[in-house]
Amino acid sequence: MRKYTFKLKELRNYSVGIDAESETEARKILDDMTTSQIAKGLSKTTELEEVDVVKGDFFEKPKPKKKKKK
Repeated sequence: MRKYTFKLKELRNYSVGIDAESETEARKILDDMTTSQIAKGLSKTTELEEVDVVKGDFFEKPKPKKKKKK
């Protein structure tokens, strides 16, 4: 058997409400917000995106299961 290692990136949707006079002002406020303040607006985790796959160079033979003697 070959061993495969997958790296996944989690995609998340955030909904952050900001009271501002204009969109540029709201973007400036968003840039100044901390990660924990933005994380409060997490609406849902959508899916996992595959970033990288590493294929192992070696094969492993499956080991037979040992039977217990009664």
